[in-house]
Amino acid sequence: MNTQPGACAKRRRSATVVLICWAMVVFDGYDLVVYGTVVPSLLADPAWEVTPATLGLVGSLAFLGMFAGALASGSLADRWGRRRTVLTSFLCFSLFTAACALATGPLSLGVLRFLAGTGLGALIPAVSALVNEVAGLRRRSLISAAMLSGVPVGGSVAAVLGAPVIALAGWPGMFWLALAGPLIVFPLALSLLPESPVPPRASRAVDKVRELLGDGRRRAAILFPLTAFVTLFSWYGLMTWLPKMMIDQGFRLGSSLTFLLVLSLGAAAGAIVVAGFARRSPTGMASVLCGLASAALIGLAVLPAGTLTYPLLLVVGVGTHGTQCLVVAAVAIYYRDELRASGLAWMLGLGRLGAVAAPAVGGVILAAGPGVRASFLLFAATTAAGMVLLAFSSRLDRTGDLEIVSTDEGADVHVRSRTPR
Repeated sequence: MNTQPGACAKRRRSATVVLICWAMVVFDGYDLVVYGTVVPSLLADPAWEVTPATLGLVGSLAFLGMFAGALASGSLADRWGRRRTVLTSFLCFSLFTAACALATGPLSLGVLRFLAGTGLGALIPAVSALVNEVAGLRRRSLISAAMLSGVPVGGSVAAVLGAPVIALAGWPGMFWLALAGPLIVFPLALSLLPESPVPPRASRAVDKVRELLGDGRRRAAILFPLTAFVTLFSWYGLMTWLPKMMIDQGFRLGSSLTFLLVLSLGAAAGAIVVAGFARRSPTGMASVLCGLASAALIGLAVLPAGTLTYPLLLVVGVGTHGTQCLVVAAVAIYYRDELRASGLAWMLGLGRLGAVAAPAVGGVILAAGPGVRASFLLFAATTAAGMVLLAFSSRLDRTGDLEIVSTDEGADVHVRSRTPR
């Protein structure tokens, strides 16, 4: 009886941490997608004189920064603690995204997007590790998947605000809105976020890599990043170029941003829907979602514009982002506490190389002339590759390297392995 008030207080503290971290992920999603909303305006701005290929390279610089930030996140979280890493990365990407409003050309915009990307890339691994460790094992996989719903929610906000804000304040206005994060969420995070129960420890990055690639973990350390690579290629390629692709098909800016909104809403819905499946076999479910997303992208390529476009984009959003949520959940429950932040950083860091390549490759394809259909087919092919990789990853469940099972009540998650995690 005496433990009941303490248990309730602990649940309230956990809920507060999850809510604040989710809000930070929402701003992460906004800052990621905001670039795609301003690309059409930058292409139409005579003062910039840029091509899709140039803006694709600029977009890739942000993801290159995310690659560096994600890889560094694990070591920083171990040395500084999860809380300090989360706060620093959030402040970093918010301020540098806002500074993009001051860019005077592709070079300055690219540098600022790279710097913002380092914070964007560092946040998700650190915040995922913090939330998982504060929430405890019972809700770990559910919260891992649900937490990432903040990314498409933030993207949806960017898509909704794009047309009116650009009409009122021009494209710089979209970047200035990133200051809402430091002004509203950061003070709450600074005062309410606790430190992780896993104590900081100094360790060399090379030692962490050796542990991640150790016996029994090697296949997971290869398959998970490869899956993240191909699915992030499709997701961020679409997030960068979908408005431009729809404009090329005859739609106005407002309508093209509506398509981006539909894609983001599908991703948000996917994150919530798949959270329940994260308790059982996340890799198997993710493989199915990748297959559905690939089929929907093929439909977008072969059907006339406007024919089933909205429902197909919803399926693509559910499939691509839902897959990411499930893979993050699988990684979060696969690694033990001491390796969780590094495992997430390893998977998301290497996976970000797909996000690095996607804007540049998409820009080259659109500039070269193959058109929108070729872009959709490219993203369909990479998503199909993710389906195959996830099918191989699900075999780890049966071989014992990764085994995720639920209790009879379906309320808990355990990980069993014949080798150390």
